Amino acid sequence: MRQDIFTTRKTAAYVAVLAGCSPKTVRKFADQGKIKCKRNHCGWRIFPEPEKVALQVQKLLGSAPS
Repeated sequence: MRQDIFTTRKTAAYVAVLAGCSPKTVRKFADQGKIKCKRNHCGWRIFPEPEKVALQVQKLLGSAPS
């Protein structure tokens, strides 16, 4: 059950797991405008396409697969 909630929210924490970095790094890139996100009614950053964003984060970190 917990895994379903985690993957359906598409938060910075989920993107971080996919990208192999910390959620703080994902939030930092979003705040700097380097990756796009939306905010939900609670103010959480939501990433509609987390897999795509995770690849962008990896590229920004210089760890993207070739």
